[in-house]
Amino acid sequence: MEVRPAIHFAVREGHVEAVQLRLDAGADPEWNGLHDGSLIAMARDRTA
Repeated sequence: MEVRPAIHFAVREGHVEAVQLRLDAGADPEWNGLHDGSLIAMARDRTA
């Protein structure tokens, strides 16, 4: 079973405020719990 942090879903769905809350609480933007790409890369890909 794969574990994905809540920030993964917030980024995936484009919930900017939720992402910011998670980052302010110490979430790691370089680990998304799904694959080798960072959350930053995932967010960039979703806006392209």
